[in-house]
Amino acid sequence: MPLVSGETKVKEIDLHLLEQRLLAHDHVKAARVALNPAGELRVWVRQHQPVARVVRSRAADAYLTDEGLLIPVSPRFSARVMTLSGPGAEALVLHEVPEKQLQELTQFLKYVYGDSFWFSQLIHAHVDEQLELALYQQVGKQVIAFGTAEHFVQKLEKVIVFYEEIAPRRDGTLTSV
Repeated sequence: MPLVSGETKVKEIDLHLLEQRLLAHDHVKAARVALNPAGELRVWVRQHQPVARVVRSRAADAYLTDEGLLIPVSPRFSARVMTLSGPGAEALVLHEVPEKQLQELTQFLKYVYGDSFWFSQLIHAHVDEQLELALYQQVGKQVIAFGTAEHFVQKLEKVIVFYEEIAPRRDGTLTSV
């Protein structure tokens, strides 16, 4: 399903050139342009899907997409995604992260983005030099020392056990997990 669709009457146009111009935009993942027999121009555009925003203190921020690509932020659009910061996040932007770890982190962020509970619960991750995550929650002061994104499903299941069985028994003074 296209994210953007439009129609307009045209007489002649170089469709291939128009597609190439659309694909040159950093946020465009795929584009198709067609002219129907009635002379209507049809344009389909699919955008990259951000799953995290890399926040940098001394340079421009970037989005990490669901495919592990980095794209610049847009002055007209702000995606509602987790933020990442720290030396490991900086290494992402500088393309200094090994492919395996990049894939694991991307899969973790896609999972969080696609899960209604985790998407509403987790708002930020500090990524250290070893790509270990400290997860910050929307509600509460606990910081989840998560480790790397490897085996993230099992780790998140353990966090659920903490929420359901351990946290209710505490007096609320726990500040890190």
